[in-house]
Amino acid sequence: MSLGDFLARLHQNDGSNNHVTSAQRIREAIIIILQKQRLFGEVLLQLPRENDLQLPAMMGLR
Repeated sequence: MSLGDFLARLHQNDGSNNHVTSAQRIREAIIIILQKQRLFGEVLLQLPRENDLQLPAMMGLR
């Protein structure tokens, strides 16, 4: 499962867990990626994360 696939799956579940924050969803995504693609998950763990509502995309790297 790619990161894009997982984010699409999270988006589909969006209506049922409105109380879940985006930071919690990202943490959950990283855990699943760690289980499936260990190296990629380790890289994601090391990246600093911040919320920026001005981004033109859902996620990005700076």
